[in-house]
Amino acid sequence: MLRAEFLSGGNSLEQAMEFTCKLVSSIFIGEQENIPLGSNIHIRCESSIDAQIIDERMWESPKEMIIIHNISNQDNKACPIQISYPGLKVDDQLFNILVNLNPDLPKDLINYKNLFQIVIEDGGDLRKRAAESWKNCLKLNIETKFKP
Repeated sequence: MLRAEFLSGGNSLEQAMEFTCKLVSSIFIGEQENIPLGSNIHIRCESSIDAQIIDERMWESPKEMIIIHNISNQDNKACPIQISYPGLKVDDQLFNILVNLNPDLPKDLINYKNLFQIVIEDGGDLRKRAAESWKNCLKLNIETKFKP
């Protein structure tokens, strides 16, 4: 059964991207409760530009380790962490975790076991769209919680 955690990623997209890099590394090395070590992670961005930025940052952060990842259109299905954005095809059967930096939910949401929805507390459109995603999770009877 899918579980969704809505996590405050900061007040800007910049802060949320940094938060996402730290979150993905902690998931990957097994620091997150109830998530198996070595889980395959799909990072979903809102745009190709955001995906490129996350890709670059993931090579730099965290500084103490290298986490192998790629952008989904680079056609490397063996990679345990893939970054995408709407319009790219992703084989969601390969991933059990979705880290969603996009404030909107994907159509294939129920194929994942865990959703980490990054909420950008901008006081505007991004926050409102994340609130709609929360409501949609509740409508789908997904176990949902918020962590500030």
